[in-house]
Amino acid sequence: MVVSKVKGRLPIVSAFNITESLDIIGWQPDFIVAGVAPDKIAFTNLLIFETIMQNLGYEGKMFENENEAKKWLLDL
Repeated sequence: MVVSKVKGRLPIVSAFNITESLDIIGWQPDFIVAGVAPDKIAFTNLLIFETIMQNLGYEGKMFENENEAKKWLLDL
């Protein structure tokens, strides 16, 4: 689980760059990540990560709170 401290908007190009760089840091397609963004604006903005990750073959989902993220991970 990754908890974001980002507040507000993140440029879409940054979302693409970060997601496309996952393999550089050793991220494997069979890894699963639950992202948490408590800031409502950041959460809405970071939903693009979920879409990009899934389009690149990674499994991940964004949540607004840690409890939802933990439940999703434990239910897999």
